[in-house]
Amino acid sequence: MTYATMAAMASAGDVGKGGLANSKTVAYQNDGETALRPGLFVALSEKGGVQALAALTDKVAGVVVRSIVYGEKKKGETVDVMHIGVADSIFVEVTPEKTVQCGNTVHITAVGEHAGTIQGTTEESVTIETPFTVIKVVGNIAEITRL
Repeated sequence: MTYATMAAMASAGDVGKGGLANSKTVAYQNDGETALRPGLFVALSEKGGVQALAALTDKVAGVVVRSIVYGEKKKGETVDVMHIGVADSIFVEVTPEKTVQCGNTVHITAVGEHAGTIQGTTEESVTIETPFTVIKVVGNIAEITRL
């Protein structure tokens, strides 16, 4: 799940542009049973940490940031989550068999096997609309920002 852009590699969970505006990365504990992968949107948990998205009513915390040392974060482990500010960006996974293109509003797949990934259209009872916009797409990875 990586691609080269302008001679640089990017993976799901990589920060594209950070610190340019008001983005911040916060360390949370994974309170859920599901391991959290970089590049997925996650939800706030009732315990004050984060967990995998599971319902349309979940409060979105942000995107899991990729660590160069560790991959998935299991229950009880610390996970960095990016809150995306204006003009900042992060690379996220696109929902399999869905397409996104530059300029699409980001819709998070909130339920099912691919919860936390994104798609470019609303799908009733499956997606959460966000204020984010897709600015680059290659394969199953998209760079998103808040314009």
